[in-house]
Amino acid sequence: AIRFAIGGLLPDTEGGESLSAMRNHGPSEWLVLLACGLGFGTLGMTLMHLDGMILEEDADGWHFKKRVLNISGDYFTFGNAWCLYYGVEWALSSQLVGSEEALLHVIISLFLSAVAFLMIFVLDKVVDHGIVKEGSVAAVETIILAFGVLIGFAWEQSFDAAVDVVADGLEERVPKVASKLLMSIVLVVIVFPAWR
Repeated sequence: AIRFAIGGLLPDTEGGESLSAMRNHGPSEWLVLLACGLGFGTLGMTLMHLDGMILEEDADGWHFKKRVLNISGDYFTFGNAWCLYYGVEWALSSQLVGSEEALLHVIISLFLSAVAFLMIFVLDKVVDHGIVKEGSVAAVETIILAFGVLIGFAWEQSFDAAVDVVADGLEERVPKVASKLLMSIVLVVIVFPAWR
């Protein structure tokens, strides 16, 4: 809804836009989307900070209030990650030249991974050196979670674009649905044992 309100174009069911549509978003649109992401991040941090300050375990309705704050914090964390991802996607697609959507997604993923890893490293050092107060540690951990989710979103989009490119290339020999299914099975066979 936020992307539609800002860009005037409703994304498809998977949240994607064509490369030409992404390139049509100007700086005013992607800066507003990035600002929305920062706003979501600020709200998420504030809720996590409030969680550590205002809730006392003995108070009436403590579990309900804690659950509402945690769910709201997660909502804003995911909103932060999605807005930052699509803001960067709009920015880089409007600035980069080329017609390869899969390459654009890899560039976005590499850029966001580098920025996120740098920010996580700095935030981890801030917590390790005790620069933030005890109640703010949860807020910093929420920021780190948001960056982790952002990296995951970015690479998921890259792999999705890569699967589409490979499936399109194999379409003459293998039906697109079958090749996507086969690639998904191979990915699970490779990733699942490492994940456990």
